[in-house]
Amino acid sequence: MAETASAKTLTPDDLDRIAAELDEDPAAFFAKPVQMRWWLHGGEPGSGSDTVTIAVAEPGAKVTATCVRARPNNNYRPPMLVERVEGEIEPEQAAVVARAMLRSPLFREAAPGAAGPKLADGLKETWDFQRGGASLSKTVMEPFPDELEHVRAAFHGVRDFVVLNAERTVKSEKATGKDGTP
Repeated sequence: MAETASAKTLTPDDLDRIAAELDEDPAAFFAKPVQMRWWLHGGEPGSGSDTVTIAVAEPGAKVTATCVRARPNNNYRPPMLVERVEGEIEPEQAAVVARAMLRSPLFREAAPGAAGPKLADGLKETWDFQRGGASLSKTVMEPFPDELEHVRAAFHGVRDFVVLNAERTVKSEKATGKDGTP
């Protein structure tokens, strides 16, 4: 597992303090800039990826969730269909994800099997949390630890909500033939 901390390194006590602030008032917690991200990437050549980013861009802004899904598709150039869905979510929805991240072993300890071999075609999950001067990031190689399943499920819950309630955009261009037709 690759683990990086930049700006300010957070101890378990710091994580507990941030979680307590979140529990006290989720709306106030998300009134300040914050970003949380889950990114599934890697795999065999040509594999796709999934990203869910929950963010408050500036003080007082709404909480948004952005979901990006990339999948191989020869009908597009490059041969990858990239779909994006972005919408507003309630602070309490974001709080479910933040609580899962802050209370899990994710940034508190090394994940089981994280020191295993780095396979070129292995799937990876990258988790990021940024708030104030604190920025944490951890990448976990498959097999993914069971201890993180509830964190993954929290991100998936937000993804599913946004996909059902926001407009999808395609960020890829359709492939065309020599005559310019699809």
